[in-house]
Amino acid sequence: MQQRQLVSGFSELKDLIIRKYNITEERNKIRLHFTMDGGMLVLHNYKQHIQKIILAEVMPHRPSIRIPENSIARQLIELALKQDRPAQFLNHQFKLHGFFRF
Repeated sequence: MQQRQLVSGFSELKDLIIRKYNITEERNKIRLHFTMDGGMLVLHNYKQHIQKIILAEVMPHRPSIRIPENSIARQLIELALKQDRPAQFLNHQFKLHGFFRF
């Protein structure tokens, strides 16, 4: 993926968690964190880990992705699932392309 696509994918993921939890914090201050939990790839609000969204169920040979098709966020998740450690891959890419302020 190109840098522009990575940024757009993370922006879409931010939008998902903002809408789900009605987060009022400035968008550029929201930091995402990703984990693997019981065979699930999970997106967390870094400051409020209880705010989370299951992105995919990682099953052998065929993951079930819970992001709308034809979205850049889905392409990002598909790319992550091809890696040995999807959550670590996403956390690293977010640090590089997520555009957040500390």
